[in-house]
This record gives sequence, structure tokens and C-alpha cells, in this order.
Amino acid sequence: MLAVNCQWCGAALPPRPVSTAETIEFDVDDATDEQPDEPDSLRNTRWGVRLAVLVVALILIAAVFYSGVANPPSNPGGTPLPNGTGAPNAIQVIVVEVYSPDDACGLNGWNAGGFSGNGGMMDLMSWWLPGSHGTLPCSVSSVSTNTSGFSLTSNLPVSVTSGQAPLVVTAYSPPAFSGVLNLTFR
Repeated sequence: MLAVNCQWCGAALPPRPVSTAETIEFDVDDATDEQPDEPDSLRNTRWGVRLAVLVVALILIAAVFYSGVANPPSNPGGTPLPNGTGAPNAIQVIVVEVYSPDDACGLNGWNAGGFSGNGGMMDLMSWWLPGSHGTLPCSVSSVSTNTSGFSLTSNLPVSVTSGQAPLVVTAYSPPAFSGVLNLTFR
């Protein structure tokens, strides 16, 4: 007797009598045949899961984009940080004007783009020293502002003897402001 299994479900079929004179031939192609197609319900379930994952991903992308995380306030002169918690769009800095009486590291007149956002926000601005018309060696020891309501922190003093070095200034905004932010470097 030869035990045979069902080619679709794998269940054992009843034995069939084999005579000793009968030659059993196996078709080599049977071993390479593809598995039968998946049932439609399984195929539909997989597509449903894929579609659900795609929809959730699109919702997350839209939420990030519209929450402002992907669209922070513009500041071509530096790297903006997330908005503060004050009134929406209460800060409108048109331009960051840079003044340096002794042209420290070529900073005099090296203005930066403005930024906007909620009141109480902070904005990170950065420059690579020396500036385009700065000479080496050079140093910048302090930064200050005469713009009312803003406070500053920085990585100063910075001295550059060769190559370049970053100058980073963080401006903390008042609850509301519209105008020009003045920075003085020495």
C-alpha cells in the first residue's frame, strides 16, 4: 500500500492497493509546481492591513505638517526652534541687523533673516566665523541687544585662529513684538 496526501490540504488519503507488477512513476514537475493560490479572504485581509497602515501613516504626516513641527518659523540666518506658548504670531522680526563697531571677525553688516512665531519663543541663530570679509586670527567676546524685551544667550567668547568656528546666539522673545532685532558684537 502507498500512502498519498492531498495536494491542496495535506490530509492523508485512504491507501490504494499497489500490485508488485505496477510501476510507480513520479512526475518531476510535481515538485516544482507552485502552491495553490491563497484563499481570497486571506488575500483581502492582507490588502486591508496594508491599506490601514497607509492611511494611518498619511494621517500622521498630515498631523505633523499642520501642527507646525514641519513648518517652523522662517529664519534664513539661523535655525528656528519650536514656538513659545504666548499669543499666536505675536512675534514678527522683520530682519536681524548685525552691528560690530570693530568689525569683529567680519560680522559688521552680516544681517540675518527675520522670524515669526508665538510670544515667548526662542530663536537659534548661527554664523560661521570669520565672515566673508573677516580676517584671521579674530575673536568675538560679547553680544548684546538694544531691542526692548529680548534677552540673549550665546557660546561667546569665540576665538578663531585658523579655519572656521561657529557663533551661536539664542534670542528669547517678549510676549509681543514687531520690528527689527538689533545685535551688537564686540
